[in-house]
Amino acid sequence: MFPVALVLDGAILSVHSGPMPFTGPGGVMHSATIWTSWTDQDWEEKCPGVLRLPVIDNVPASAAATARCLPFTEWTVTETAVETVYETFEKTLDTVKTERKNLASAQRYAAETGGVSINGAVIRTDRESQSLINGAYSLARDMVDGHVPAQPIDFKGASGWEQIEPEDMVAIGRAVALHVQACFSRERALHRQIDDAADIEAALAIDVTAGWPSA
Repeated sequence: MFPVALVLDGAILSVHSGPMPFTGPGGVMHSATIWTSWTDQDWEEKCPGVLRLPVIDNVPASAAATARCLPFTEWTVTETAVETVYETFEKTLDTVKTERKNLASAQRYAAETGGVSINGAVIRTDRESQSLINGAYSLARDMVDGHVPAQPIDFKGASGWEQIEPEDMVAIGRAVALHVQACFSRERALHRQIDDAADIEAALAIDVTAGWPSA
Protein backbone atom coordinates (compact mmCIF):
# COMPACT_ATOMS: atom_id res chain seq x y z
CA MET A 1 0.00 0.00 0.00
CA PHE A 2 2.81 2.43 0.81
CA PRO A 3 4.18 4.76 -0.36
CA VAL A 4 0.89 6.20 -1.50
CA ALA A 5 -0.26 9.61 -2.70
CA LEU A 6 -3.77 10.91 -2.10
CA VAL A 7 -4.92 12.85 -5.16
CA LEU A 8 -7.99 15.00 -5.77
CA ASP A 9 -8.79 16.57 -9.14
CA GLY A 10 -5.24 15.99 -10.36
CA ALA A 11 -3.62 17.66 -7.33
CA ILE A 12 -1.69 15.78 -4.66
CA LEU A 13 -3.21 16.28 -1.22
CA SER A 14 -0.56 14.35 0.69
CA VAL A 15 2.04 11.62 0.38
CA HIS A 16 2.41 8.83 2.93
CA SER A 17 5.33 6.45 3.41
CA GLY A 18 3.40 4.76 6.23
CA PRO A 19 0.20 5.13 8.28
CA MET A 20 -0.32 8.72 9.38
CA PRO A 21 -3.27 11.13 9.69
CA PHE A 22 -4.34 13.20 6.71
CA THR A 23 -6.72 16.06 6.10
CA GLY A 24 -9.35 15.29 3.50
CA PRO A 25 -11.87 17.41 1.61
CA GLY A 26 -13.64 19.93 3.80
CA GLY A 27 -10.72 20.06 6.23
CA VAL A 28 -11.75 16.85 7.98
CA MET A 29 -8.88 15.09 9.75
CA HIS A 30 -8.80 11.32 9.32
CA SER A 31 -6.64 9.23 11.67
CA ALA A 32 -4.23 6.66 10.28
CA THR A 33 -5.80 3.77 12.15
CA ILE A 34 -9.14 4.54 10.50
CA TRP A 35 -8.40 5.42 6.88
CA THR A 36 -5.85 2.66 6.33
CA SER A 37 -8.63 0.12 6.94
CA TRP A 38 -11.20 1.81 4.68
CA THR A 39 -12.80 -0.09 1.84
CA ASP A 40 -13.35 1.47 -1.59
CA GLN A 41 -16.90 2.26 -0.50
CA ASP A 42 -15.61 4.02 2.64
CA TRP A 43 -13.34 6.18 0.50
CA GLU A 44 -16.20 7.13 -1.80
CA GLU A 45 -18.44 8.05 1.14
CA LYS A 46 -15.91 9.91 3.31
CA CYS A 47 -13.53 11.35 0.69
CA PRO A 48 -15.39 11.42 -2.63
CA GLY A 49 -13.09 11.86 -5.61
CA VAL A 50 -9.86 11.15 -3.69
CA LEU A 51 -7.61 8.68 -5.49
CA ARG A 52 -4.99 6.50 -3.82
CA LEU A 53 -2.10 6.20 -6.23
CA PRO A 54 1.23 4.41 -5.79
CA VAL A 55 4.34 6.57 -5.75
CA ILE A 56 7.07 5.76 -8.26
CA ASP A 57 10.43 7.16 -7.18
CA ASN A 58 12.39 8.15 -10.29
CA VAL A 59 15.76 8.75 -8.66
CA PRO A 60 18.34 9.79 -11.29
CA ALA A 61 21.04 7.14 -11.60
CA SER A 62 23.94 9.38 -12.65
CA ALA A 63 26.98 9.18 -10.38
CA ALA A 64 28.17 12.46 -11.87
CA ALA A 65 25.27 14.49 -10.50
CA THR A 66 23.58 15.21 -7.19
CA ALA A 67 19.81 14.83 -7.17
CA ARG A 68 17.30 16.73 -5.04
CA CYS A 69 13.70 15.61 -4.90
CA LEU A 70 11.29 18.48 -5.60
CA PRO A 71 8.23 19.06 -3.36
CA PHE A 72 5.36 16.68 -4.12
CA THR A 73 3.35 19.61 -5.48
CA GLU A 74 5.69 19.46 -8.50
CA TRP A 75 5.49 15.70 -9.03
CA THR A 76 3.82 14.16 -12.07
CA VAL A 77 0.31 12.74 -11.66
CA THR A 78 -0.92 10.12 -14.12
CA GLU A 79 -4.07 8.05 -14.15
CA THR A 80 -2.35 5.15 -12.42
CA ALA A 81 0.51 6.58 -10.35
CA VAL A 82 2.36 9.58 -9.02
CA GLU A 83 5.97 9.97 -10.17
CA THR A 84 8.59 11.90 -8.26
CA VAL A 85 10.51 14.68 -9.98
CA TYR A 86 14.13 15.50 -9.22
CA GLU A 87 16.37 18.47 -9.82
CA THR A 88 19.95 17.50 -10.65
CA PHE A 89 23.20 19.37 -10.13
CA GLU A 90 26.42 18.36 -11.82
CA LYS A 91 29.12 17.37 -9.33
CA THR A 92 32.59 18.87 -9.43
CA LEU A 93 35.58 16.70 -10.24
CA ASP A 94 36.84 17.09 -6.67
CA THR A 95 33.52 15.87 -5.28
CA VAL A 96 33.50 12.81 -7.54
CA LYS A 97 37.10 12.01 -6.61
CA THR A 98 36.30 12.23 -2.90
CA GLU A 99 33.30 9.92 -3.31
CA ARG A 100 35.33 7.40 -5.32
CA LYS A 101 38.07 7.42 -2.69
CA ASN A 102 35.49 6.84 0.03
CA LEU A 103 34.11 3.88 -1.93
CA ALA A 104 37.64 2.48 -2.33
CA SER A 105 38.23 2.84 1.41
CA ALA A 106 34.97 1.04 2.17
CA GLN A 107 36.02 -1.78 -0.16
CA ARG A 108 39.39 -1.96 1.57
CA TYR A 109 37.79 -2.28 4.98
CA ALA A 110 35.49 -5.05 3.75
CA ALA A 111 38.38 -6.97 2.21
CA GLU A 112 40.70 -6.34 5.14
CA THR A 113 38.26 -7.60 7.76
CA GLY A 114 36.69 -10.33 5.63
CA GLY A 115 39.09 -13.07 6.74
CA VAL A 116 41.88 -15.00 5.06
CA SER A 117 42.24 -18.69 4.22
CA ILE A 118 45.45 -20.36 5.39
CA ASN A 119 45.95 -24.04 4.55
CA GLY A 120 42.19 -24.45 4.20
CA ALA A 121 41.39 -22.80 7.54
CA VAL A 122 39.56 -19.46 7.61
CA ILE A 123 41.22 -16.96 9.94
CA ARG A 124 39.23 -13.97 11.13
CA THR A 125 40.78 -10.61 10.27
CA ASP A 126 38.39 -8.16 11.92
CA ARG A 127 40.17 -5.49 13.95
CA GLU A 128 39.84 -7.35 17.26
CA SER A 129 41.13 -10.58 15.72
CA GLN A 130 44.04 -8.76 14.12
CA SER A 131 45.07 -7.49 17.54
CA LEU A 132 44.81 -10.96 19.12
CA ILE A 133 46.72 -12.57 16.26
CA ASN A 134 49.44 -9.95 16.49
CA GLY A 135 49.84 -10.69 20.21
CA ALA A 136 49.95 -14.45 19.61
CA TYR A 137 52.42 -13.90 16.76
CA SER A 138 54.77 -11.91 19.00
CA LEU A 139 54.65 -14.60 21.70
CA ALA A 140 55.18 -17.39 19.16
CA ARG A 141 58.15 -15.59 17.65
CA ASP A 142 59.73 -15.28 21.11
CA MET A 143 59.20 -19.02 21.55
CA VAL A 144 60.82 -19.80 18.21
CA ASP A 145 63.73 -17.50 19.03
CA GLY A 146 64.20 -19.21 22.41
CA HIS A 147 63.37 -16.19 24.55
CA VAL A 148 60.51 -18.03 26.33
CA PRO A 149 59.75 -21.76 26.69
CA ALA A 150 58.05 -23.17 23.61
CA GLN A 151 54.56 -24.66 23.92
CA PRO A 152 51.41 -24.88 21.79
CA ILE A 153 49.38 -21.68 21.73
CA ASP A 154 45.69 -21.85 22.56
CA PHE A 155 43.86 -19.86 19.91
CA LYS A 156 40.16 -19.41 19.13
CA GLY A 157 39.64 -19.12 15.38
CA ALA A 158 36.59 -19.01 13.14
CA SER A 159 36.08 -22.77 13.54
CA GLY A 160 36.63 -22.88 17.33
CA TRP A 161 39.50 -23.62 19.69
CA GLU A 162 42.81 -24.89 18.39
CA GLN A 163 46.27 -25.55 19.76
CA ILE A 164 48.77 -24.07 17.33
CA GLU A 165 52.48 -24.78 17.33
CA PRO A 166 54.68 -21.67 17.63
CA GLU A 167 56.08 -22.04 14.10
CA ASP A 168 52.56 -22.30 12.66
CA MET A 169 51.41 -19.29 14.69
CA VAL A 170 54.26 -17.25 13.26
CA ALA A 171 53.19 -18.26 9.76
CA ILE A 172 49.58 -17.30 10.50
CA GLY A 173 50.60 -13.93 11.90
CA ARG A 174 52.69 -13.18 8.85
CA ALA A 175 49.92 -14.27 6.48
CA VAL A 176 47.39 -12.03 8.20
CA ALA A 177 49.80 -9.08 8.20
CA LEU A 178 50.51 -9.58 4.49
CA HIS A 179 46.77 -9.80 3.79
CA VAL A 180 46.08 -6.54 5.62
CA GLN A 181 49.03 -4.83 3.94
CA ALA A 182 47.86 -5.98 0.50
CA CYS A 183 44.45 -4.44 1.17
CA PHE A 184 45.95 -1.10 2.13
CA SER A 185 48.31 -1.22 -0.86
CA ARG A 186 45.35 -1.75 -3.18
CA GLU A 187 43.50 1.15 -1.57
CA ARG A 188 46.52 3.41 -1.99
CA ALA A 189 46.91 2.43 -5.64
CA LEU A 190 43.24 3.21 -6.29
CA HIS A 191 43.51 6.57 -4.53
CA ARG A 192 46.47 7.44 -6.75
CA GLN A 193 44.53 6.46 -9.88
CA ILE A 194 41.61 8.59 -8.76
CA ASP A 195 43.88 11.55 -8.03
CA ASP A 196 45.37 11.23 -11.52
CA ALA A 197 41.97 11.16 -13.24
CA ALA A 198 41.76 14.10 -15.63
CA ASP A 199 37.97 14.37 -15.67
CA ILE A 200 34.79 12.98 -14.12
CA GLU A 201 34.40 10.24 -16.72
CA ALA A 202 37.91 8.97 -16.03
CA ALA A 203 37.33 8.99 -12.26
CA LEU A 204 34.06 7.07 -12.60
CA ALA A 205 35.68 4.54 -14.94
CA ILE A 206 38.05 3.35 -12.20
CA ASP A 207 36.69 0.06 -10.82
CA VAL A 208 37.11 0.33 -7.07
CA THR A 209 35.61 -3.14 -6.55
CA ALA A 210 38.31 -5.08 -8.42
CA GLY A 211 41.76 -6.28 -7.44
CA TRP A 212 41.19 -6.86 -3.74
CA PRO A 213 42.72 -9.82 -1.85
CA SER A 214 40.11 -12.47 -1.22
CA ALA A 215 39.61 -14.81 1.70
